[in-house]
Amino acid sequence: MCYNMFVNMKEEYSRNKKYAEDVFINTKIIRDYLVRHNLSLIEFAKQSDVKFITITHLLNNLLDKVNIVDISKIAKTINCSIMDLIIEFNSKY
Repeated sequence: MCYNMFVNMKEEYSRNKKYAEDVFINTKIIRDYLVRHNLSLIEFAKQSDVKFITITHLLNNLLDKVNIVDISKIAKTINCSIMDLIIEFNSKY
């Protein structure tokens, strides 16, 4: 099921939609990484090449839509899969 969600997200992205709606991110993984590596949000933003404000909004669940490219960059930085970061996906899929 997770693989199908990811394929559907990739298909939407390839149709020029850069955002996935109704996606909830497992912020615990990101927060644990920050603590483990003693990183500030600014340092993590630079390391992952994602805007500081985006990471802040992501960690505080303030985003209605999640940029798939940003999630991919965060997953690569943390060394986990995109699906590890996604904890809930409520949409048409």
